[in-house]
Amino acid sequence: MKRLSLIIILSGLAFSNSYFSGLSHATSDNLDAIDMNPAGLGIDRGLQFGLGINDQFENSKRVGLGLKYKKYGASIILDEEGAYDYIIGSASYFPKANLYFGQTYSSNKDLVTGLIFRPYIWLSTGLTHNYNINDEINGLRFSTAFKPLGNRLTVSVDLFHDNLSKIKELNFSYTANINIRAMNGIHFIAGYNDHKEALFGFSLNTSSLNFLTFGNRSKTLRPNISFRYSSQIQSGIKIPSLKKTTDKKVLNFVNLTINHVFIEEPVKTKKGFNIQIPDINPFSSLLGGGQIKYYQLQDFIDKIEMITANDNVDGIVINLKSIGGGISKLMDIREALQNFKDSGKKIIIYADYISNSAYIVASVADEIYIPELSGVDLRGLHIEVEFYKDLLDTIGITYEVEQISPYKSAMDPFIRSSMSAEMKENLGQLFDDIYNDYVEAISKGRGWTLEHTKKIIDGGPYREDEAIEVGLITNTIYPDEFKKHIKKYNNKTVVSLPLHTFEKKDEYVEHWVENKDKIAVIYAIGGIQMGKSQRGSKGPSSVMGNETITRAIKTARMDKNVKGIVLRIDSGGGSALSSDLMWKEIYNTTVSDTKNIKPFVASMSSVAASGGYYIACQADKIMASSTTVTGSIGVISGRPNFSGLKSKLGIQSEGIKYGKRSDYYSGNKLWDTEERKILRDGIEHVYGKFLKRVSDGRNALDSLEVHEIGIGKVWSGTTAKKINLVDEIGNLEDAVNLTAEIAGLEKGQFQIDEYPKQGRNKGFNFGRNEMNIPYSIEFSGSLKEIQETLQSIPNFENDLNQMVIPYRIIIH
Repeated sequence: MKRLSLIIILSGLAFSNSYFSGLSHATSDNLDAIDMNPAGLGIDRGLQFGLGINDQFENSKRVGLGLKYKKYGASIILDEEGAYDYIIGSASYFPKANLYFGQTYSSNKDLVTGLIFRPYIWLSTGLTHNYNINDEINGLRFSTAFKPLGNRLTVSVDLFHDNLSKIKELNFSYTANINIRAMNGIHFIAGYNDHKEALFGFSLNTSSLNFLTFGNRSKTLRPNISFRYSSQIQSGIKIPSLKKTTDKKVLNFVNLTINHVFIEEPVKTKKGFNIQIPDINPFSSLLGGGQIKYYQLQDFIDKIEMITANDNVDGIVINLKSIGGGISKLMDIREALQNFKDSGKKIIIYADYISNSAYIVASVADEIYIPELSGVDLRGLHIEVEFYKDLLDTIGITYEVEQISPYKSAMDPFIRSSMSAEMKENLGQLFDDIYNDYVEAISKGRGWTLEHTKKIIDGGPYREDEAIEVGLITNTIYPDEFKKHIKKYNNKTVVSLPLHTFEKKDEYVEHWVENKDKIAVIYAIGGIQMGKSQRGSKGPSSVMGNETITRAIKTARMDKNVKGIVLRIDSGGGSALSSDLMWKEIYNTTVSDTKNIKPFVASMSSVAASGGYYIACQADKIMASSTTVTGSIGVISGRPNFSGLKSKLGIQSEGIKYGKRSDYYSGNKLWDTEERKILRDGIEHVYGKFLKRVSDGRNALDSLEVHEIGIGKVWSGTTAKKINLVDEIGNLEDAVNLTAEIAGLEKGQFQIDEYPKQGRNKGFNFGRNEMNIPYSIEFSGSLKEIQETLQSIPNFENDLNQMVIPYRIIIH
């Protein structure tokens, strides 16, 4: 609901000539900034417009029309004879000093310059200088206002002189006002000036209406009436909302569509030059087809929490088309919907088809509908690893690899033809935990026992009739019939409301010094490489670059308003050197930069393994989801060698050496025993550093204990907590609240500041910009899987030593 203010003033108005109900130049930060102190234009009040009728002038009434938006303002003043004047102005804000500077110019050739300085939450001072270009008359006004009891009491005093050329006469005038908030939305106002006139009045304020009336002891009562609209929501007398359902036969249901891949970073809105593979038959199953839509995970969860807390909402109807982003993200979405359901509200889902992973979310619904000839693809988890060694042998490509242990199996698909015993063991440990969480989520959503849920999973996949029989869905219905069906629920009329109806509104800030305490959330997403992060046109980052992340950490650390930092990690690792450079910036934040040490919490998303864990281990606290894939403490090194392929193709090479090992990196020969020892010594050196980083950061573990749970083994978040690799199980919101608690901030009394800052799209650019790749090709379906697999291959050219997770996990 928008803010609508009706302000009526009855007064002799010796206090102010404002058309928009201003009282003091220290407090004029609404429409009154246009004709009082232009510095107030710099205070963001959203969009405001209104009119005022001023009867102060002896000869005629005048009407002012005003508009204020962001830092700009303008007004037109009309008199009874049809003549008009105008005022235009703008202002700037200097946040470090909490100083506002503005200027207005009028058709009367008045140039007004103003300052507002608000050093404390209880003090505001204003200074305005009025210069008329024609008459060369200088006027000066100094104003100060206090809030000794917070927003309950405002006291203001203005001293002014209309003509500084007569300053020797010392005939300064003054006005004094007080504004008392008797209760929320009710104000009493009184004032006095050097003409011995008293001002009195009151105001009634609700979210939709403000009524203000003044009077004084003048013989002639001249009213000033003004009307103001504002897009911001102000506090006031609470009146029952018109949307609140008092009729027991009417229900409010929020309607939303989920057809997205959920990502951690804010979704980019500016479009670059982006190539999408369309849905072209007969290859649509390969290409995936359709434009990929992204949704920021926390933004979605925030919206669900908002409607959960809204008493006007009785339920939610979800049109579930497709959902992706990793099992941890799906679990977070499911948990938010579960909280919605636990609050006593209903969840109804309609889907054309429900995939294996989508049922994690759908299972929480009270009612689930699909069309006939559809189905539910519930069948459990399946882990596949493809091996390419035999193919590479055939064409003459050899991967020369050194692993810290067989558990560090990132390159096994290129050096083996099947799973090693160590890979099978580690995969089994990991997916035992993930499968248990998968079963538990569905069991809780459907109200089944764990054993019954496993039995249902083992019986899948299901046709629509089978799904009804075992209780996976409620019934079948076609889309057009469902639209009619959902108009009634339990014999009650359903009012459908879009989700954006309940988005957080822009609120009017009454405090003179806005709470600037912030928690920085830094998104560390993608494979780790040297240089800058790289991001697609709208989707998540594919590369996490040390330059981008270290700059973000340092910027947040040096910002005095940032009281704590959360590093949100979704990465399987990569370059050891890049990881270490980011670790050092975190070390600066938690240990070495003693003047700027701040609470630092690592929050793990779907994956935070190997290099992803390396950059987390120095945090004060580490939080992970139960299904997070983490650990993989180890190093791998190597390269692909194409000498055999070149020989098959008839390509020969010959060189001259100056230095015993000058051809060490040559791809035209295989490494000999001595050269492989150099490689081995290198990864053992890096591994030793890795162990020390973890043991130093995790006080509960020494290097030997880290080695026992390291050597490349991966763990679920649940097991990682048991072995002290993480401190707590929780999502991003939990991590933010923990950081705020460590920083001594109360919940809700701080802002979230997201990093890295998104760069601007400057047009077509076929290179890669930091956090901005206007040119990208995005696939879905099978080609998407191939694309992601290729991106997960260690980039030995970027850094010979790699800290990467052994495999990429896809749950279909």
